[in-house]
Amino acid sequence: MGFVHAWFTMKQILPSINVNNLLLDAAHDAMVIYEYCREINVLPFIDLNVKKGVNSKHKEKFIIDKDGIPICPTGHKMKSNGIEKAKYRAKFRCPKTSRSKGCFCDNPCSNAKFGLNIHLATKDNPRLINIPSRSSKEWKEEYKKRTSVERTIKRQKIDYHLEKGNHRSSKMWYSRLYAIMMLQHLDAWFVSNKIDSLFN
Repeated sequence: MGFVHAWFTMKQILPSINVNNLLLDAAHDAMVIYEYCREINVLPFIDLNVKKGVNSKHKEKFIIDKDGIPICPTGHKMKSNGIEKAKYRAKFRCPKTSRSKGCFCDNPCSNAKFGLNIHLATKDNPRLINIPSRSSKEWKEEYKKRTSVERTIKRQKIDYHLEKGNHRSSKMWYSRLYAIMMLQHLDAWFVSNKIDSLFN
């Protein structure tokens, strides 16, 4: 896996670098990556690979959907009720509940006044139970930043013809890639200077 090699190479070259969030595409949707992120205290923002399966029965009681949201026994998607970051737990409540009425569901799945409440710990299923959950605004806003990575890769592969090298040696591939990265930096400096000249 290219990410694993790149990650540990980066940690060797830049040991003091501090990473808080890790944004990866669905190709990296593997349990070992989530577990490693938990071990090093990094929040993973990884798109779900639906080919690996989505619906998961949690402790034989209810199903968690592709966004990491539990579905109550009556089939309703539960509402987020905050998170406990210290315990790596997400809280959910009955969607048919209000502060004034309590639970007003026609077929309540709990005897509690305010309906069913569920706490999901990431350790139980780090792949599906995310903090923040994939359906949250916070997750979506953070994951949008991946578009800059996609643009960078497109620039390398298509505009600068990275894959047309037909090299046999990995050293030649690295040399070609480093040259392309230098050109990308020159592009950025050129654009930056052009913008500065417009305002000066």
